[in-house]
Amino acid sequence: GQIGIDIAKVWPGKDAKGRPVVDVYSVDTYNSYLVVTTAAAFQRKLRAVQSDMPYGLELHREIAEAHGVPFAVSEWSNNGDPQDLGKGGEAPEYVRQMNEWFRQHAGDPKRPAPGKLLYEIHFNLQDQFEFLPTQFQPETAKAYRTLTWGR
Repeated sequence: GQIGIDIAKVWPGKDAKGRPVVDVYSVDTYNSYLVVTTAAAFQRKLRAVQSDMPYGLELHREIAEAHGVPFAVSEWSNNGDPQDLGKGGEAPEYVRQMNEWFRQHAGDPKRPAPGKLLYEIHFNLQDQFEFLPTQFQPETAKAYRTLTWGR
C-alpha cells in the first residue's frame, strides 16, 4: 500500500490453460506500525486498510484465496525496541495471536491450497526483532518459546 499499488487490482491473472501465474502470494508484517498488544487490537489489524488498500494479513490471505493460490508470510516479528519512536516494546499477546492465526490457516506443503498458509518465517536478523536471545523483549520472547510452531 505504501507505493500506491493495489495488488487486488493488478493481479497478473492466469495463463492460457487457466492456471494461476502466481504460485504463492506472500507478504511481510511487523508489529511496529499499527502496534498491537491485545487480542482485540490484533483482530482489528488483521482487517486493517491503509490508503483504501489491503494492509492486514487476513485481507491479503483472502486475496490469495480468491485467486486460487496459497498464502505465506515471508517475514514477521514484533519490534521489541521501546526506543524506536514509540513503535516498539513488549507484546507477548501479539506473538500468541500470530501463532493462533497461523494455526487457524495452516496448510499442507504437500498439497498447497488456496488461501492456506504454506509457510511463515520469523525475522530475527536485528536485535529488536529477535526472540532468542533478546535484550529488548524478554516477555515476548518467553511467549514465543512457550508456543508450538509448525505442525
